[in-house]
Amino acid sequence: MIIFTRIDDRVIHGQTLVCWLSDYPCDGILIIDDELAKNSVMAEIYKGAVPANIRVHVFDIATARTKLPEAHASAKKYFVIFKSVLSCLKVLDVIAPLINVTNVGPASKRPDTKEIVPTIALDKQEIEAYREIHKAGIKIFFQIIPTQKKVLWNELDKSITG
Repeated sequence: MIIFTRIDDRVIHGQTLVCWLSDYPCDGILIIDDELAKNSVMAEIYKGAVPANIRVHVFDIATARTKLPEAHASAKKYFVIFKSVLSCLKVLDVIAPLINVTNVGPASKRPDTKEIVPTIALDKQEIEAYREIHKAGIKIFFQIIPTQKKVLWNELDKSITG
């Protein structure tokens, strides 16, 4: 079963390991991103970063379309991480029936992005992707670590232009 879904451009890092995995213990982590799926070095780094009892799988979008429903139907507990909201959007038709909420972690500042909350910068395409995900019935909350206050997308979106 999918127990937690997160969009985080750093994927697996200290906040993931220390904070989120302690709140959502799992048997495996599914990383969804086309570029990371082609990068065996990064995949090995992510696998080596987590405790030995947690399996890490890195899937491209095409493979994720079948693996996400399999994970949801499994008795094992899975934590899903999308490297970007655009990856999540590409499997929205598959993921929307499986989850009703997703967490958003860091999104690094880049050219043409606007910081919408501290440590989360989005461009126009990403803002529209969040709007589409929200329209599909998925509650979106921005929260870097569990002890921080949640910022809900539907409240935040009212103040975003673009």
